[in-house]
Amino acid sequence: MKCIEVEKQIDSLLDGEVSSVIREEVEHHFKECRICGQTHEKLRAVNELLMKPIPVPDPKRLDEFVMDAFYRLRQSCNCAGKQNNPKNSRRDRKKAGCSFDDARR
Repeated sequence: MKCIEVEKQIDSLLDGEVSSVIREEVEHHFKECRICGQTHEKLRAVNELLMKPIPVPDPKRLDEFVMDAFYRLRQSCNCAGKQNNPKNSRRDRKKAGCSFDDARR
């Protein structure tokens, strides 16, 4: 099997959608061709990462999760508490090194 043919089969191989005959031919090619073998290993590793579950907050507590993140962001701001003061313009907060306004966009 040629490299170009193997490249077309790699995704199907990773998804388990090839016949045993094709799988054997492709795996044999990997043993003979270092480049295709490395490509297969890299794609297999990416596939593995994509299949891992991502921790997601409980939907019932999503608003709490978002508000907590917002609160932490606000607390990390150099001018925490000044946003609500009408005397402090965005320009004044920017001069103070505030990143809060930028993060809200």
